[in-house]
Amino acid sequence: MTQDASEPKRAKEAGGSVPPPPRAAGEPQEKTRVDLLKRYHKEEPKPPELPTYDNLGPNVPPFEKWFGQNIDYIREVQAQLQQPLDDSPAVADAQAREIEPHGARMASILAWCDGYLDVAEHLALKKMPGRDPRWFTDLDRQKTLAAAVVRERRCRDVVKGLCESIERRVSYVQSQLRFARLESQAMQ
Repeated sequence: MTQDASEPKRAKEAGGSVPPPPRAAGEPQEKTRVDLLKRYHKEEPKPPELPTYDNLGPNVPPFEKWFGQNIDYIREVQAQLQQPLDDSPAVADAQAREIEPHGARMASILAWCDGYLDVAEHLALKKMPGRDPRWFTDLDRQKTLAAAVVRERRCRDVVKGLCESIERRVSYVQSQLRFARLESQAMQ
């Protein structure tokens, strides 16, 4: 009967709306609300750890490995974009339709490049000495940071240029087709 009488008291201590978790046999009864909350929160599962800013997550390969996995595709897209567009609107349309599907994957690669660049910059800044204008000026910091992340920045800049080139090529061909359509309508 004493257990039943203590249940409303424990519920009242917990705020009245959330019943406390059951006690194990032989576990001492909580004396204060703080003790009750400690036991209640101790039994909750911990949320999964998020990746820190020093890395991109537990299953993400280092930049060199990721770059090796994607460089062939980047070169393939770059080779397609180096081919000049044909003067014929129909052929140019076919060329644009061939390169357009690569836009989504290149945008994804660009996002990964940005992530790798951000992490590389963060790690490089952590390794730099503190600000002492006698030994290490802001210009020194900028140049050292740029040199530390040159591979990641170059990859990002190339992929960004390819993404912009794909968008421009598709937009140009669309405007050419629109102009050719208007011109043919005007001739009739």
